Amino acid sequence: MTRLFFVRHGKTEWNLEGRYQGAHGDSPLLPQSLEEIKQLSEYLKIYHFAKIYSSPIK
Repeated sequence: MTRLFFVRHGKTEWNLEGRYQGAHGDSPLLPQSLEEIKQLSEYLKIYHFAKIYSSPIK
């Protein structure tokens, strides 16, 4: 069985301010987002991934 996981990037200050970010600017992740990333990594540990695709943007 094939499973797909779609994971959105973590929130930043700029997300909260509604500012543009990406290739021409970036804002650090919020502390809450760092905690959510830790929780996600724990959840995903049980899976084996054949492929992972991600954005090259920081």
